[in-house]
Amino acid sequence: MDNSKVAVISTVNGTIGIYSPEYGFKKDWTKKGQKIMIDKELLENLMYDNGVEYMFQTGMLYIEDMEVKKEMGLEPEDATEPVNIIVLSDKDMKRYLTVMPVAEFKQKIATLSTEQKKNLVDFAVENEIMNIEKSEILKEATSLDSIKMIELNR
Repeated sequence: MDNSKVAVISTVNGTIGIYSPEYGFKKDWTKKGQKIMIDKELLENLMYDNGVEYMFQTGMLYIEDMEVKKEMGLEPEDATEPVNIIVLSDKDMKRYLTVMPVAEFKQKIATLSTEQKKNLVDFAVENEIMNIEKSEILKEATSLDSIKMIELNR
């Protein structure tokens, strides 16, 4: 029996949680970046729940350990760095929204999950980053208009 623990990290602003009465498990991540240690065997069992699997596949919850991600089928066996689930740091998001050329931005956005695109919009609104071209690209991808959201906040 494997008693190792896996660090599971929230990548969303807000509360997200897993509740599984079947396994007697209930955990909430209340802020972005919060880590909760979960038994690896329990996590493997929880992944059979479609909702839990969705949270990991879209990057809402994230596992940094590449070997664990491969074992759980979240990344390809031959991957050396994340391919399916790319989680952006605040520094990455700032670069995407400010200095990255629009052509490269379009390519990079195409590789992100819907949740990560929404996180990018949230970051733009939080930091009042207004780039019309990039805002339009994000609007097409998420139906969220970051410029309008910034205006409403003001």
